[in-house]
This record gives sequence, C-alpha cells and structure tokens, in this order.
Amino acid sequence: MNSERVTGPAIHPIQQVQLPAIELYELSNGIPVYTVSGIAQDVIKLEIVVDAGRPYEHVRAASRTIASLLKEGTINRSGHEIATQLEYYGATFSTSSDIDSCKITLYCLSQYFEPAIEIVADVLAHANFPEAELDLFKANMKQRLEIDLMKNDVMAYRALTESLYGEDHHMDTIVLSTTTDHSPEKT
Repeated sequence: MNSERVTGPAIHPIQQVQLPAIELYELSNGIPVYTVSGIAQDVIKLEIVVDAGRPYEHVRAASRTIASLLKEGTINRSGHEIATQLEYYGATFSTSSDIDSCKITLYCLSQYFEPAIEIVADVLAHANFPEAELDLFKANMKQRLEIDLMKNDVMAYRALTESLYGEDHHMDTIVLSTTTDHSPEKT
C-alpha cells in the first residue's frame, strides 16, 4: 500500500463561502416563492411543503402513508405510467413526510417543466390510493416497526421521549388499521 492512501489530504479552514442570492416574491394567493438566479444549469426544482404530520392528522401516520402512496396512481394514470412519463422527461419526483410537514419535490430541465408539472398536478389533484398498494404499505410498515423495536437505539429513543413527553408521544409508532374504508378523511 502506498503512503498516499494511508495519509489523508491536509485539512484547511474554509476561507470564503459565496451563496447565490435568493429572491422572494409572493403569488396572488399569498404563497411565497423563492428563486435562485445565476445558476449555470437549466434545472428547475419545485418543492411544495404542506403542513401535515402529527399536529394536523386525526389518524396516526396518515401523513406518512399518503406521502408514501401519493405516486402510486391517479384516476388518470397508474403508478407505472406516472414513473414512465416523468422518466421520459428526465424528471425526478419524490415525496416525503416528517413530524409536521409533507414535501413534494420535482426536479427537471426547464424545457420539460410544463409537461412534468402537469403530471405532478394530476398526482396532487387526482390521487388514487389502490387497495393493494395500501395493504402492501401497511405490511411493510408493520415489518419495519417489528425490526425497529428490536434495535437498542430505537427502544432508548422511545423510552427517552416517553419520559419527556408522555406515553402517547412516539413519533415512530404506526397504527395499522384493518378497515377497508380508505376515504381521504380516514386515511
């Protein structure tokens, strides 16, 4: 083994950080829009952040479930069609959920923004949660929870949050209902 691979590069303090200017404007409906100009790539990142999660849901894990299943189909497109069409435009579409928000993110070249945003708008306006996908999600989450409950760090975290915030505070607990009514207000 040569000495270059044994000794890492020298560490130097950061001298100067230049962040691009961020512009803020507001749409006519009051939604804030942040833009970053002067970037060499012709890429658009659209991130929609929605108040969701524990403070806003009536059923535990509803936000996480919806975020996970959002791309699985609409009344107009199957999950496969959504993925294939976005892939055709070179777009990346993701959803995530945390304790108090849900994020919907789209990356694409600006020249393909219009057709990509039409697909995302369909997903947001006409989401359909197929029974089979919901059942698969619940089974996966149940299995994940069973595995997590065998981990010391998870159990320690649960014990700590319970002692600090009370028994009903667990952020990682998922209530898996066996009902078949999947209307939006109950999902």
